[in-house]
Amino acid sequence: MKRFKMKVLSRLFLEHPIQLPIFYNIFEYPQSNSSDMVRTLRLILSCIIISAIHHTVTAQSQLPKGIAIAPSIYLGRMFKHTPNLIGSPQGLSRGVALNFSYETYGRRAWETAYKFPLVGMYAAWIDIDDGNHFGEAFFFAPYVQFVQRERERSKTFITVGMGAGYLTKIYNEANNTNNNAVGSHWNIAVNLRYGWQYSLTDQLTFTSSLGLNHFSNGGTTPNNLGINLADLQLGLHYTPHPVSPNDYKIYELPQLNPRWDVEVAFNLGLEQHNLALGGAFYPIYNGMLAIGYQKHFKHRWRIGLDYEYNTKERELMEHIHKFDEDERAWRSSKLGIFVGEELRIRRFSLYFDMGFYLHRGQASQFFYNKLGFRYYYIYTDHFKMYLSPVIKTELITAKYVGFCTGMVF
Repeated sequence: MKRFKMKVLSRLFLEHPIQLPIFYNIFEYPQSNSSDMVRTLRLILSCIIISAIHHTVTAQSQLPKGIAIAPSIYLGRMFKHTPNLIGSPQGLSRGVALNFSYETYGRRAWETAYKFPLVGMYAAWIDIDDGNHFGEAFFFAPYVQFVQRERERSKTFITVGMGAGYLTKIYNEANNTNNNAVGSHWNIAVNLRYGWQYSLTDQLTFTSSLGLNHFSNGGTTPNNLGINLADLQLGLHYTPHPVSPNDYKIYELPQLNPRWDVEVAFNLGLEQHNLALGGAFYPIYNGMLAIGYQKHFKHRWRIGLDYEYNTKERELMEHIHKFDEDERAWRSSKLGIFVGEELRIRRFSLYFDMGFYLHRGQASQFFYNKLGFRYYYIYTDHFKMYLSPVIKTELITAKYVGFCTGMVF
C-alpha cells in the first residue's frame, strides 16, 4: 500500500505539476535555459520533498522524539552590495525550502551549554530575479538554531547555516559577460536568519524569519563578486513527537581552569587567473601563529599573526617585468594581525577572525576576515589537531576559499 501511494504521488508531482501549484514554478520553469544538472537538481529536490512528506505521514510512530519537518516559502530581493556588480536584479526573489531538524534536550554536554539548540539540514530553491539575469539557486546545508527569548507559546531564534549551492547562470567571457556576480556553478552558501515562532498546537508551529543568503566561491574564479539576498521566510514546523518540558536534562558541564595555548596552522587556497574562458589556478600559501585563551566550555579566544604569499600576484609582476626579484616576493606577500573567537560543539567548531594588514602587498583594503568550520581529529587536554575549510574576505569582497590544517598545544 505504501509503495502504491508513493508511486501515485511521484507521478502526480512530476508529470502533472499544475495540480500542485505551490511547486509549479520550480519544476515547470522554461526548459530552454536548463542544463542537465539543473534538471537533476530539480528532480532531487522533488524527491526529497516527496520522501519527507511520505515518511513523516506514514512513519510517525517510528520517528524519535524531537525530529521535525518544516516546509517554508521565501520572498525577498537581491541587492547590489558593490557598484562593480554588472546589471540590476529585476523583480522579487521567490523560492521554497524544506528543513529537517532535531531538537536537542540535554543528552550531551554541548546541548546544555548552548541551551538546547535545534540542529538540522535544509534543501532549498530560489528564483533569484525572475530567472532572467542571475538565474536560479539550489542549495543544501546543515544549520544550527539558537533560542534567544522564550515565552509560553512563542520564542525568537537565530539560525546559522553553511553549505553548498548550485547557481544556473554564471560569468563567461565568451557568451555571458553581463553577470559578474558568479564565476562558477558551485558555490558556498551561507544563511543567517533571525525569526519568531508561535506554537499552534503541541505538534505544529508557525515560523517566520528575516534572513540573508550569500552565494560565493570565495574569489576562486574571476568575476565572482557574490550574490546577496534579503528575504522573508514563512512556514510550518511539524514535530510528530515533540519534546516536553520534563524531557530536558541539565548536563553538568565540566569545570575548566583558565588555560593558555599556542596554535600553528597552514592554509592552502586557490585563485584563478583572469583569462578568457578561464585560466590557470594559482596557489595561495598562508601560515598562522596564534595564542589562545579558553575559560568557558564553548568559547576560545585567539590573537595572532597571518603571513600570506600569493603566487598569482608574483606571476603577474614577472609577466609585466615590474619590480626586481626581491621586491616581487615582498609585494606578493601580506602580513596581518588578527583577533578571533571559536565556538565549540564537541569535536566541531565554528570560528571567525577579524584582522588588519601590517603589510598589505597588493591588497586594496586594510582589513580582512576569515570564517571556517573545524573538525578536531585528535583531541586531548594538551594536544589537538584539526582540518578546516575556510573562506577569506577583505571587507565584503571574497578573496579565496582554502583548506587549513593546524595544531593546538
